[in-house]
Amino acid sequence: MPAWAKDYVDAARERGVLTGRDGNRFAPDGLTTRAEAAVVLLRPWKLLD
Repeated sequence: MPAWAKDYVDAARERGVLTGRDGNRFAPDGLTTRAEAAVVLLRPWKLLD
């Protein structure tokens, strides 16, 4: 992952918006499924409750 993105990814992880894949690893160059994208879009709304 690019150095400029690390702080943003860490912040999203700490807030529960992003979680890693198998073994809690991030795959910044990997493909994202529709289900994964939907979860990332819906989690911030749940954090506002």
